[in-house]
Amino acid sequence: MSGTLQNPVGQRLSRQTGDSLPAAPRIAIVARRFWPIAGEAELDLVRLAEELSQLGAAPTIITPRWEKQWSERSRVRGVPVVRLPWPATPGWGMLRYLYSLSRYLRQQRQEFDAVLVAGLRAEAFCALASLPENEIPVVLRASEAGTYGEVAWQQQARFGSRIANSCRQAGAIIANSSFVAAELRAANYPAERIHVLPSTTDQELPTRTPATKAAARVALAAANHDLHIVGEAPVAVCIASLQPERGLEAMIRAWLPIQHRWPHARLWIVGDGPARETMFRLVCDLDVRYRVVLPGTFDDWTDLLQAADVLIAPAPRPSQTTVLRAALASGLAVVATDQTEHRQWIEPEQNGLLYAASEKNSLTLCLTRLFENAALRERLGQVAKQSALSTAATISSEKESRWLLNLVAAHRDHS
Repeated sequence: MSGTLQNPVGQRLSRQTGDSLPAAPRIAIVARRFWPIAGEAELDLVRLAEELSQLGAAPTIITPRWEKQWSERSRVRGVPVVRLPWPATPGWGMLRYLYSLSRYLRQQRQEFDAVLVAGLRAEAFCALASLPENEIPVVLRASEAGTYGEVAWQQQARFGSRIANSCRQAGAIIANSSFVAAELRAANYPAERIHVLPSTTDQELPTRTPATKAAARVALAAANHDLHIVGEAPVAVCIASLQPERGLEAMIRAWLPIQHRWPHARLWIVGDGPARETMFRLVCDLDVRYRVVLPGTFDDWTDLLQAADVLIAPAPRPSQTTVLRAALASGLAVVATDQTEHRQWIEPEQNGLLYAASEKNSLTLCLTRLFENAALRERLGQVAKQSALSTAATISSEKESRWLLNLVAAHRDHS
């Protein structure tokens, strides 16, 4: 998108009334997890808040204060963050946080024009119960399906059915993929209230060059010595939540032949999650420590995508393809599991490679091809970048940030 970003709400109301621009739309974003917790969903919210600010809105993040040393009020990339207390007491801590959230939303309801809640869980129930429907629009945001998705949680959690019934009454629900939307419809959510708005990765990314690759490697090594690379040794990066069912242990085993062929090659597995300790023990047992590195989470992937030669996209959590799309947009060669979610974005042998997770040597063979053939990596990366930019252009009009601002404008029209 070129030119100066405009405020569609302000433009619309100004044209209608002839008056000066109204106050910036004030949007509260409620999220249980937010920076410095930095997974795909959390970074999506950071980007959404940034986009809202660029469009002339005034977003505020409302989230728990997980650690006592964290500030109650701060800013992340210029966006205000309000952290409510999260008592350490198991069980009661969650309940007390929800009381704090409910009280905050009621007391501050005149300070917001809309509330966006990440997830269809307890926070969504709390917001819907605390705010009159005709006073402030409450929008729910579903960003995950499958085992760890919203519907599965509602089916398994205590009071989950009650929370689900409340969420079905929400005026609007944003689903960030067709997979999430289909799951919601199957769980009896009203189809007319579900809006499929994929999170986009159309920010300007640096062009990959030998110089930017070298600079990124130096910067990463300075930040974490485990990320030091010898010369031009090949690097593969995997950025993912460390969950048992994603095939990450098989990925580590698939790296062994690569390590024998290229002794200085490195595999960076970036992220955190319940499988971390199991994976670390496997790395030690296979004697590939410092060759397979688990450096934790990053809140910006730019240097990682610049420094690596290949991105490995393991078995996806449904609707979580932000990393894959960022890699494609950066022009990085990608090898991904052959699954429906990935085939939405990858045309095999054109803008990436697909491997069969069930076949023992499939990933190893793909990595070998890419590390042997720099021209193949370059071609795949160039096509990937062009296709990613084209895709971003086709959905720019459906961006979540603009949809939210239009919702606020419509509510102002009728109030």
